[in-house]
Parts: sequence; structure tokens; C-alpha cells
Amino acid sequence: MILQPVRAFLQLAFILYGGAQWSIEANTPLNLDLNQKKTDCYAKFIQLAGRHIERIDVPFEDRSVPAIFSLPPTYKHGDQVPCVAIISGMDGWKELSVAMDGDKWLQRGFAVLAINGPGQGEALIREVWYDPDTYGKLGSSAFDLAAARPEIDPSRIVVHGLSFGSYWATTLAAAEPRFLTCGVAMTCFEAGGFSLFETASPTFKLRFIAVPA
Repeated sequence: MILQPVRAFLQLAFILYGGAQWSIEANTPLNLDLNQKKTDCYAKFIQLAGRHIERIDVPFEDRSVPAIFSLPPTYKHGDQVPCVAIISGMDGWKELSVAMDGDKWLQRGFAVLAINGPGQGEALIREVWYDPDTYGKLGSSAFDLAAARPEIDPSRIVVHGLSFGSYWATTLAAAEPRFLTCGVAMTCFEAGGFSLFETASPTFKLRFIAVPA
């Protein structure tokens, strides 16, 4: 089927555009251009995905952070399915959180709410910086948004984090007890974060401490 390679090329394109942003920690014209190209490719991918995907905003204080909502390919109108809110790693972005085909969550009948939290991915383009004192508020906003959707069973909303998202997801779950459970992988719970901030890619630290110019 001709759509299959087109989808694959679009996926490769938005991954490469996102990767090209990796070493740019400021909202330079180049970074903004790459982000727009990534977003445009993903918009075209959505049209060919063969399942329901939509870009949405999750309220956060007086602003919002970007997210992508996906329904499983087997979803039928009127069903209520479980939902997983996913936070990827420090240098991850929401478009990477759901596989083009055979996604482990969608294949199990979960809807996926892939979020760029404050200080991460496209939230940085919006200049929504990380703040440890307010980050937990995102948990309640994400839960409320998912629970209000008619496709979602509000009693089966969970949160998952990968890499530094393990820390952020745990923060969300600690601040919002309505999440049914929290599961994390590749955990980053080292006190002080020395290994991550002082021995790994400097982009991790630059994104974590980003503040308005």
C-alpha cells in the first residue's frame, strides 16, 4: 500500500527535525524553523495514520503545554478505554512517545496522552520553563483533560515516565492521587542528579535550568 512508505518517510522526517533541535538550547530562528518543520511533518503524518491522533494543549497555570492524544486503532465509537499519560526523557519529545505501528500501549487498547512537560520539547519553544515548585500541577491538569474526554474511562487513567520522565511522572502521580497507578522505566532518581547533569550530555542540564533571557 502506497501510504505505508509515505507514513514512514514522514515519521523519519519529524524524528530527524526533532533530533536537529537537540543541541540548540535557545529559541533561535533555526530552532523555531526546525520545530515548525517537525510539526508540519507530524500534521501530514496524522492525516495518513489510519487511527485517531490529535494535537491538544494541557492547561498549566496561566499557559499550556503541548500534547498529542492517540486512540487505539481498534477503538469503536462509544467505547471508554483506559488512558496512559506519558512523559518522555529530558531530551525527548512527544512525537517519539507513540510508535507508528505496533505501539505497545495502543495495541493493548490504551489511549495515549503524550505530553511535553514544562522545560521539555515544544514546551521550551513556548518558553514554559521547568519549576520544581509548580510541576506537580500538571498532573491534575492532565488528569482532568483525559477524564473529560468521552473516549476515556476516568477510573483507568495511569501515568508513565521514561528516563528523566520517570522523575517527572512520579512528581505528577504524587501531586494527583486520582491516577490509578504510576509506572516508570530507566529511572533517574539519583539525589542531586550528579550523573545526569555533570557526566552526560550538557543539553540535559541546559534544558533543566532554562529560564527567560
